[in-house]
Amino acid sequence: MRRVLSRAPIGLLCVAVLGAVLTVLPPGTAGAATATVTVAPDADATVAQATPTTGMGSDPTLQVDQSPVLESYLHFTLGGVTG
Repeated sequence: MRRVLSRAPIGLLCVAVLGAVLTVLPPGTAGAATATVTVAPDADATVAQATPTTGMGSDPTLQVDQSPVLESYLHFTLGGVTG
């Protein structure tokens, strides 16, 4: 069964998960402060196994499926993050 998800909820989920991970990670050095960083995806793609070099264009959804094989990717540009 094909799952079709809107991009907005996926982006919000990624922001929430990344924010939670960055908040609960232990500091790298003693006394280092933790911070919450909010990021949003700046690019996305859905790729079909049958046509891996063909983009889906401006399709407003991200898709994941086992048959035919479809995978979706999100790209984040991180800045101001150290450690």
